[in-house]
Amino acid sequence: EAFIISDTERKKIVVSNPEAKAIIKPYIGGKNIGHYHCQWDGKWLIYTPHGISMTPYPMVIEHLRPFKSKLEKRATEQAWYELQQPQVAYVGLFEKPKIIFPDISRFPKFSLDVEQVYFSNTAYFIPGGSLYLLGLLNSKLLWFVIRGLSNALRGGLWRFRLFSGNIERLPIRAIDFSNHSDKSRHDKMVALSGQMLDLNKQLAKAKTPDEKTRLERQIKATDNELDRLVYELYGLTRKEISIIEDR
Repeated sequence: EAFIISDTERKKIVVSNPEAKAIIKPYIGGKNIGHYHCQWDGKWLIYTPHGISMTPYPMVIEHLRPFKSKLEKRATEQAWYELQQPQVAYVGLFEKPKIIFPDISRFPKFSLDVEQVYFSNTAYFIPGGSLYLLGLLNSKLLWFVIRGLSNALRGGLWRFRLFSGNIERLPIRAIDFSNHSDKSRHDKMVALSGQMLDLNKQLAKAKTPDEKTRLERQIKATDNELDRLVYELYGLTRKEISIIEDR
């Protein structure tokens, strides 16, 4: 309530206090992350780590002041205007390309962030911008594995928790770049993953039903081609593929 602000609130702060741009970061939640896409909804995070000097940011203090009494009652020790758990160790990684995903999902929702977004504990990330890894994580095969590793949550539709302990256990196929077939499949996956990101951006901007339908068909066809490449990389049999597709 105090630290996550709207685009309108940010503009109001930075008009009078341009220096505040340095500590107001684009923010998303897990619900904003989809399959090869991320929808930012105009929210920002006031990022005030422990020990920060607020002298350059008087308008940020003015924004936070109505919340002061509540902020002072938090359990851990920090100045009232500081975040409780700012995760300073990860700031350098937030500022770089990263694969992001929600904490809970019904299907693979991994996307690539290059906009230096910040988030709280409804989303997780993997440092780096590997399009090959992005393609693997969004595949039917690895989602099949995730479903076996994760505890499912009931209550309507089945959902799965994407804790880091489960993601770290995924069998990531290493590429032998001296092997022509391996390298060829890797390069195709990189190209197709990049295409999926681009197609989803186009879909978000599509104006007409016909344009949306065309892009959705392209996305589905490209996604299917990625799944086919993943099956080849892992050497799956037709029977194994059939089991995965039936799930």
